[in-house]
Amino acid sequence: LGDAYLREIDPLKEKEKALELLSRESRESTYLCVKNGNHIYHVLSAHSPQMVKVDIKKWVGFPAEKHIAGRVIEEAKQRVLRSGNDGFFTLTDTSMDDVVSVGFPVVESDAVSAIVVYIPAYRAGEERVQYIKNIGTKIVLELNRKLGERKL
Repeated sequence: LGDAYLREIDPLKEKEKALELLSRESRESTYLCVKNGNHIYHVLSAHSPQMVKVDIKKWVGFPAEKHIAGRVIEEAKQRVLRSGNDGFFTLTDTSMDDVVSVGFPVVESDAVSAIVVYIPAYRAGEERVQYIKNIGTKIVLELNRKLGERKL
């Protein structure tokens, strides 16, 4: 029964559930980002319930080397290749004046993507960012566990 259950896991639905949970817990907008060539694309989202929120257009390419998701994806790939571990870490980007981003790698057997939480800078105090990193770590590690157990 366990093997049958694992074969039934839909990776897209699991990612959507993780985005929704992280958005609900953080009260911020969350996105699943993928890398194609030298660009990052936001492909799934869960929006903040708050009045002021970060809203990114889906399927618009951003230069990967300048985007937090591009850096998360490349670093996770390197960590997996170098050490064979799960490639997990968090990255915070404060380079934009009005937005703080927190990124988490989503590591599957055949791909790496990133979940990014975008926080308006005025709400991104040190304690709040740490809280989002903590809950995001729990949620994304559980997602990675489920995706890693899935039978292809």
